[in-house]
Amino acid sequence: MPRMNRRTFIGSSVAASLLASHSSSSWAADTSHKLDRIGVQLYTVRDTIKTDFEGTLAKVAAVGYKEFEFAGYFDHSPKEIRAILDRLKVTSPSEHVPYEVVENKWPETLEAAHVVGHGFIVCPSIGDEQRKTADGWKKAAAVFNKAGEASQTAGIQFAYHNHYWEFQTLPDSGGNSRMTFC
Repeated sequence: MPRMNRRTFIGSSVAASLLASHSSSSWAADTSHKLDRIGVQLYTVRDTIKTDFEGTLAKVAAVGYKEFEFAGYFDHSPKEIRAILDRLKVTSPSEHVPYEVVENKWPETLEAAHVVGHGFIVCPSIGDEQRKTADGWKKAAAVFNKAGEASQTAGIQFAYHNHYWEFQTLPDSGGNSRMTFC
């Protein structure tokens, strides 16, 4: 049998004491919180939804999803979307909108969000060319700050869906990551 050194023995003893001091129920999963709604990002069914919008939403709802995150309305008005959601007895607490919408169509996007019932609007990315430079990210930060102020006034949360590339170093940044500029 191998010998245990003093440091390993003390560490193991402390760990065993800590484990023993907690009841077994405190380590079990908290079952008091149950999910009553499960949501889906509709981007996952983007190909099907293009050709059969309402049918796709109905099928997704039939599977059991109670919340939808839109990634486009596919030529349907906010009122039409709201009517479909009501018929299906589902909600849409959030949506993804392209950067160009945040930059150029923000007031009408906030208006539509109120009609549909979105409490969150998420920008999933900025353009490839814009994200290659520090100036591009600085511009995005200015656009996002302006959108955030308008969102806050409207009572809607604005968010950015980050990716791995936001944490990489930019060639023209003096060694800073892209996120330094946001």
